[in-house]
Amino acid sequence: MVKFKANGLKKILQGKSISLHQLANDSKINVHVIEGLINDSITISSKNIISLSKVLDASFEQLLLNEFRNPIVIDLKKLDKNQIIQILLLQANFKSLNYKNISSYVEQLKYHSSKNFDGDFGFSEKCSNIRKNLLGLTQAQLSSMLNISETSIHNWEVGNTRPSFNSLFTLSLMTGFTINYFFTDGLQLEISPYNLTEEKYSILISILNEYYKQ
Repeated sequence: MVKFKANGLKKILQGKSISLHQLANDSKINVHVIEGLINDSITISSKNIISLSKVLDASFEQLLLNEFRNPIVIDLKKLDKNQIIQILLLQANFKSLNYKNISSYVEQLKYHSSKNFDGDFGFSEKCSNIRKNLLGLTQAQLSSMLNISETSIHNWEVGNTRPSFNSLFTLSLMTGFTINYFFTDGLQLEISPYNLTEEKYSILISILNEYYKQ
């Protein structure tokens, strides 16, 4: 199990007009626990991660990874298939990600964003598409990598259950997408700036902005 540190909590609080006691009251977290998180002397539980993220209106990347750059947002309705593929290929190259079939993955993304798709593009659809196409894994292979049961993967993909925060965090690192992307439904793909140099981050932003102008 991943042990998390609230690496960005101190910086978040510096930009907020909120006392430790108010934060403790709003988040239902003991003030001494919050002090320990700020001092980096203790790890943070998944429950407290989600609570602090909501109360502070902070992303998980900000809270856990001390990453304050904006995510790179791909609007699936505004970009065509080839443009999305190029952005994902660049991300895979920049972050040394093991993508398999980007074309099939993007085809599914575009289908779910089309007017012909009558449904919600939620986690179950995202998980199935990522596993089968983007990562090219069987349910057994992904479950082994996440150290969970194959049944858990099946239940995610049919919408019976949602994954733990630990699993979402690992999926985020494997795909390069933000943790928030896995938490929310919608038609925007969010690339995490984490593990991108400033130069590579700027290249992706620049190319994406040019695509939006076309």
